[in-house]
Amino acid sequence: MIKKKGYPEPKELVLCTVKEVFSHSAFLTLDEYERKEGMLHISQIAYGRIRNIRDHVKPGKKMICKVTRTNPSKGHIDLSLKIVSQIDSKKKINEYRRERRIDSFLHVLAKKQGMKEADVKDLESRIIQDFDSLSEFATSVRETGDETFKGLKVGKKWVEEFKKFVEQDLDKKKEVEIKANMKVFSKQGDGVERIKNFFSKLKKLNKEVSFEYLGAPNYMLRLVSLDYKKSEKQLAKLTEQAEKMAREEKIELEITRK
Repeated sequence: MIKKKGYPEPKELVLCTVKEVFSHSAFLTLDEYERKEGMLHISQIAYGRIRNIRDHVKPGKKMICKVTRTNPSKGHIDLSLKIVSQIDSKKKINEYRRERRIDSFLHVLAKKQGMKEADVKDLESRIIQDFDSLSEFATSVRETGDETFKGLKVGKKWVEEFKKFVEQDLDKKKEVEIKANMKVFSKQGDGVERIKNFFSKLKKLNKEVSFEYLGAPNYMLRLVSLDYKKSEKQLAKLTEQAEKMAREEKIELEITRK
């Protein structure tokens, strides 16, 4: 996916990947920008006192931050995590996923029509230059139709295919999968049978849940739904039911959200 050039604006939400962690700050790569890094100070991670920054920020972790200040002359970008609400974070993640879907479709469409990779990158660069993002371009296509394509120098068939994608597939709801780590073990003599019974009963409670054995005593719980909030509520209810059944079966259970 083509990355933006220049610097983000103050108050802009950005998707970041933690690069390095120090005792009082961390440096994060801005995933959507070309060769840009930002600094997240320990005071901007959460409200209240933080004893160990590494309990909250680890290399490779993805997070949504808000830009608080930029200084292009010095190459500085200051970030904050604590002022990003859950609603803002979820909205930004959805926007990024939408951007990725459009990018993926453009490459599929280009391959079907015999376009070279360099031509696709050039097309995306021109789109981002005029519309700031692929998502804004798609929104313009939906609102203004053929006017959006003026100056892009793409064929009629390409235009029709992209319009069809925007209207029929782009914002179609996709399945949401949430995961949780499970530790399940029993000190009873018939512990294996107790654990089998436990999982058998648990599966009957929700048809959308599945379990993957990772090696004793670890399992992965997966819950699939078309609605994120519904999945979260189902996981909370399932966790409560699982803990109750574990007590009945005399099984040790620990569930942590992944």
